[in-house]
Amino acid sequence: MQRRTALPPLFAVVLLVGAVALGGCGGTDAGATKSAIGGNWKGTLNGSGSVTFQADVDINTLRTGSVSGTVYFPGIGGSGACSGALVYEGMSGSEYLFNEDLVARANPQCIKLGKVRISSADGGKAIKYAWNSGKNTAVGILK
Repeated sequence: MQRRTALPPLFAVVLLVGAVALGGCGGTDAGATKSAIGGNWKGTLNGSGSVTFQADVDINTLRTGSVSGTVYFPGIGGSGACSGALVYEGMSGSEYLFNEDLVARANPQCIKLGKVRISSADGGKAIKYAWNSGKNTAVGILK
């Protein structure tokens, strides 16, 4: 028969504190970045061919190569809604770079993939959102 030995209480506390410090509850993600553009932003985008449409953009903690935000367009050209994800790709000067992937496209006018450049505007009270598919563009100030 094998004998079991209980851990001394102090040793058990040291193990628990060490586990939390190494990434347990309440730890921070070393690869994540807080930014001046984080938050929820809404406004009008002006697209190619005089098309205007509403945008609702939600940006979270930035992590390169990961979904760091969502986009929602309630209707483009008077048709159905589109929504998707923003994958953070890094910085270029003062601009934050994203790949936009619209996964829910009730409207055939929604283009699935595009590149997005976002920068802080109006002293941090707004963002400039610039989208480019390689063929079409849309830009606007969201507050």
